Amino acid sequence: MNTDTLTPGFILKGNHQYTITKTLNRGGFGITYHAEAEFMDHNIPQTGYYAIKEFFPEGLCQRADDQSVVPLDNKKVQFKEAMEEFKGEADCLYGLHHKGIVPVNEVIEANGTIYYVMKYLDGQSLEEYVSKKGGHLDEQEACSIVSKIGEALGYLHQKSILHLDVKPDNIMISNGSPVLIDFGSFRQFNTSGDISSKRRSIMVTDGFSPEEQYKGISTFSPQADVYALGATLFFMLTGEHPVEASEVSKIWLYTHLPNMLSESVAEALGGAMARRASDRIGSVSRFVAALHGKPEDSVKPKKKPTRKLDGVEEEKKKKRKNLAWVGVAAVALIALAAIFLFMPHSQATSDPVEEKTDEAQMKDSVESNDNEAALASSTSQASDVPAQPTVTNQQQATPSTNQQPSQPQPSNNPQPSNNPQPSNNPQPSNNPQPSNDPQPVPPASGTLNLGYATWTGGVKGGQPDGKGTMVFNSSHVIENWDINQRTASPGDKVEGKYKEGHLVFGTWYKTNGETEKLNIGTR
Repeated sequence: MNTDTLTPGFILKGNHQYTITKTLNRGGFGITYHAEAEFMDHNIPQTGYYAIKEFFPEGLCQRADDQSVVPLDNKKVQFKEAMEEFKGEADCLYGLHHKGIVPVNEVIEANGTIYYVMKYLDGQSLEEYVSKKGGHLDEQEACSIVSKIGEALGYLHQKSILHLDVKPDNIMISNGSPVLIDFGSFRQFNTSGDISSKRRSIMVTDGFSPEEQYKGISTFSPQADVYALGATLFFMLTGEHPVEASEVSKIWLYTHLPNMLSESVAEALGGAMARRASDRIGSVSRFVAALHGKPEDSVKPKKKPTRKLDGVEEEKKKKRKNLAWVGVAAVALIALAAIFLFMPHSQATSDPVEEKTDEAQMKDSVESNDNEAALASSTSQASDVPAQPTVTNQQQATPSTNQQPSQPQPSNNPQPSNNPQPSNNPQPSNNPQPSNDPQPVPPASGTLNLGYATWTGGVKGGQPDGKGTMVFNSSHVIENWDINQRTASPGDKVEGKYKEGHLVFGTWYKTNGETEKLNIGTR
């Protein structure tokens, strides 16, 4: 017979007896079939429907007359190595349990090859779905599909698995929900981030594989799947396959996106499809958050659940807490003792009160009056009506550069005054004392006259930065990163977002009543 595929009616024995009904599709390493199986639910016979993938690598084997798979004579070693890779794919899928990933029931070694039995997804590929929806999807539906596939990829990444072939053909829409299929390019990594799966071949899909995948990915890098997910979103929004990753730039990306696309989605796509992995959004969860305008730090790891303590553990915890308090008290006592020992003797001891002589009392009175005068000066300077500075023997007034220096009066014979009176004619100070109150922050928005145009909105470094409106006073090229220059006429205006004086996003309102959406992006 010698045909490439199993014929309808072929029986494959596993946990059930599967009957092949038709061929669904085929790839470079395998063929997928639709199959049925009869089984009993107590006393009621049931029919189950399955998808079965057979290892049948093109160019390495052939179909024998009994429909078994036989490696070519000069390809036996390659066939064996490739079959080990396929078995690794089957075993990996068998251990996954997520609603966004096609489930695998069993792995069967028979007929000279390996099969794995999956749930049959009654639906259509995302490629077909988009085509039937008019060639593209609206932003809300497209982002919803990306969010659900992103959850499945996040589940894989938690298990140190990269899919490495996310694209519209490998996403099925079944019962209204997207499901990720075809793990023929997957890579699994150990705790050190090195490859632990046996797969050696490099597989890429132009438009959906990141640039680094063409050279081979040897370390765990979720950014590769982030790129592919972003490229899939681009397809859903535009109905077009992206160009090869080496040709993607932000200029190309923004000029091909729909005009009415929201800013957050456009910026998230730019971050997901950056050419260099180091410039790319680092995880699918952050990408999905960015689609909805959420900051990166809004995606935080879940807290570990607290462990409930039993009676013994609770008692140990109390003892440790009590010991900690004892330690704190001991340190505090030592610190107080050290302060006491190193204090001046006159402060550390309580000497008997001695009667002061008239001379000593007079000296104390002078010092007291000096202190009161200094205090009054300080209070006067802090008030709305400044007072003349008072100079003591211990401090000299420092003249201001904007004031005539005052001649300090000697304080050898100060006149004591318990209630110093403020000056009747206070002189205003050109250099008021600095206040502890926080200085006002310069405004982040305003109006700039640029000559050719007037900008009203966010301002940074003397140029437009942020959201606002640019009204053109004369004919002028709209500044942006784009190579396709646009010239505005007098009276035209652009409402949107600028960065460092260059347009990022906006709408161009022309005097003739036309409008044009400008999605330029940043370098």
